[in-house]
Amino acid sequence: MQTVSGVATIVPMLSIIVYGRHDNHGYNYHKRLAISLNCLAALLSGETDEIVFVDYNTPDDLPTIVEAIQDTLTPKAKSAIRILRVRPSQHRRFVDHSSLPMLEPVARNVGIWRSNPANKWILSTNIDVIFVPSNPQHTLTTFISSLEDGFYLLPRFEVPENLWEQTFQRLDPDGTMTFLRQHGQQLQLDTIIRKKDFLQYDNPGDFQLMLRKDIFAMRGFDETMLNGWHVDSNLCKRMSLFGRTGAPIETLVKGYHCNHTHKQTLLHDQNRSQNSWYQYVESPRITAVLPQENWGLQDETIEEVSLTSSHLPILLNILNVGPEKQRDHLIHPTTFNRLDYSPARIFTYLADHLCHLPPQATVAYIGCNTEIVRLIKEYLKPSQRTLFCPTITDPIPKASLFIFDFGIEEKTFVKEGYAAGRRAIKPIMKRFCKLAGSLPLHTKCIGINAKYTDFGTIFSKYLSVRCTSHLPGISYGCTHRIRRQSLKFSIHYFVGRYLYAYTDQIRSILLKWEGRVRKWFASV
Repeated sequence: MQTVSGVATIVPMLSIIVYGRHDNHGYNYHKRLAISLNCLAALLSGETDEIVFVDYNTPDDLPTIVEAIQDTLTPKAKSAIRILRVRPSQHRRFVDHSSLPMLEPVARNVGIWRSNPANKWILSTNIDVIFVPSNPQHTLTTFISSLEDGFYLLPRFEVPENLWEQTFQRLDPDGTMTFLRQHGQQLQLDTIIRKKDFLQYDNPGDFQLMLRKDIFAMRGFDETMLNGWHVDSNLCKRMSLFGRTGAPIETLVKGYHCNHTHKQTLLHDQNRSQNSWYQYVESPRITAVLPQENWGLQDETIEEVSLTSSHLPILLNILNVGPEKQRDHLIHPTTFNRLDYSPARIFTYLADHLCHLPPQATVAYIGCNTEIVRLIKEYLKPSQRTLFCPTITDPIPKASLFIFDFGIEEKTFVKEGYAAGRRAIKPIMKRFCKLAGSLPLHTKCIGINAKYTDFGTIFSKYLSVRCTSHLPGISYGCTHRIRRQSLKFSIHYFVGRYLYAYTDQIRSILLKWEGRVRKWFASV
């Protein structure tokens, strides 16, 4: 037993399962998410209570959505949240069965399977809900501890977009719950939409409270429901077959949903694909216990992300070389093809593409700069690999990320000179052209010193390159199907690729002719 604000609590108690993705799903996603997570955390008072957030299929080069909004989370929310990251490679097994980037039953099952086994209850809910106990002294933990074993649902009350956006403050969960407790009825929000039999309410998925042992016995949510919708209704049906209908608890707590349909999403389009209502809710063939054995990606090692880890201290430790002089680069036709660069300056921007790689990632570096390789190796985790491939004959196995270095470390450049630098980089260009056309689609590649050099056109020939500024010194993009290019682009590519030894001379001649043509036009 433990006492929190004079209220006795029973521990261990509750695991809350929510899921999301770093994709800005729906209207003002970041604010909805922060409001909900902070309010959920404020209502936990048990020693082992937890919010299990399953970040599903966020691209590998982005942080999880919770990491992205952590500055808007309360200290209590940060301590209560566990982030389980399902990588795109782990989602790949489902792509032939669904076009959706986020699969609700799989994500929920990942969280349920890995929830704290000491907790008695599982609450399956969503990332835009706010629960308000009728008794301000109660938490979710305290009122759930008084419930008999069963399955419990709540009606969902909708909060309009402009109301929650303008009224609720991310870091004030108590104020949000107090507002809804005081004004929910006055604003006519507290209207119950009921359904008969086992469903009890419309939209039951925002509060489905179940015993952990029950959902494990039933083998989780049905992972054949991969087209969206009715996952919650299917669970209600199966719970009823399992003998769990539950008693109403609407007098104990209210559930409010931050509406977000101002912005159309895949799941709210009128032509959306969805799971069959008959097959998954009305069919007499539905069973309480599913035949699925490997539910919740039990055969996968799911990465758990910590909100306490930080990119900055690692970066500062690696770049502990003291303050460098301010650098000054001129962008001008006469400075085209500058080959030298500072590894320390480039690495600050390069590390931005390394910090969210999977734990077992392999980074392939094709270049001749041993200093940048050293920095990459020091930055990566022990479980991650760096493949240094300095020559054109080195075999390249599969890698999560390819780095092609079209530059020379500035100290080496000063020592060996421009001509030697050009000779050293030519094999790198050939290796890129050979590799880029054979890499799988959507493979991410980074080009160091590709900007404002001969290699820029060659780099963008094979990749869908993001338009970036000159300052970082790196370009990046993903492999794609090569499209027909403009005549000007094709000429630039041909000259850089096949007349590499003469590009500087050709450019010098063209610049002279351009100057003469401009003078002629100015004189007529």
